[in-house]
Amino acid sequence: MASQEDESVTLLTQMMGDGVLDPDVARRVLRRHNGDVQKAATSILEGDTRGDDATWPTGFGALHEDTPTVGPRTPPRE
Repeated sequence: MASQEDESVTLLTQMMGDGVLDPDVARRVLRRHNGDVQKAATSILEGDTRGDDATWPTGFGALHEDTPTVGPRTPPRE
């Protein structure tokens, strides 16, 4: 008898089409979403094909800069 996780992985791979989604990726995404098939399917449809925890590319840095902006500034009004 197949486990609930195996059935969910099969469902996810069938939803995406034959040969489109690797079962190992489907299993990783499913586990990252704690077995929630809907959340896993949404994540896959939004482009999660790695199934890892990297949610922000490392080359882009943070959303905000910790260093002050250097450049011309408007002088205060008198």
